[in-house]
Amino acid sequence: LALIALTEATSAKTLGKMKEIGVGGVILSGEGLEKAPKEQGKIMEALDPVPVGAWLQSSATASSESSPQRAWDFVIFGLDAPPVPVLSAEGIGRFLRVGPEIEENLFRGLASLPVDGLLYTWGEEPLAIRHLLAFARLVQLTDKPIIALLPPDIDEKTIELLRDIGAS
Repeated sequence: LALIALTEATSAKTLGKMKEIGVGGVILSGEGLEKAPKEQGKIMEALDPVPVGAWLQSSATASSESSPQRAWDFVIFGLDAPPVPVLSAEGIGRFLRVGPEIEENLFRGLASLPVDGLLYTWGEEPLAIRHLLAFARLVQLTDKPIIALLPPDIDEKTIELLRDIGAS
């Protein structure tokens, strides 16, 4: 499994430490993403060659003219994002955020969407069997890579279980 850091930090020192510990990628979100347009050169330089992505957590961010999509290696967007800005961006990876709430009938359309992978999240609640079942079902229904967003306090056995059912 690759370690991908989710952060709001934009300081070169903090990002440099992430690179030192060997993260396989960095996802900027929240305040970090808001500061990112001004700090982009420093962020990319501090992390080079680690891939850096932007989590566009609202449909307003995803559709905004000032959206930093083209500046990043990849973007993450939700089911409610407007399709044109996120699906038509070229030269970047596109990841769709899904969770256990995704409806069964939407699973079937995943193969036809121009996305490079999926980010599976289950929110703030503790991991439960229903989350694992939804995740396993997603793995069965798509051939796209799936990244699972894990809480920092997750134990090794749970990580192994997720890997065994298909987390990338």
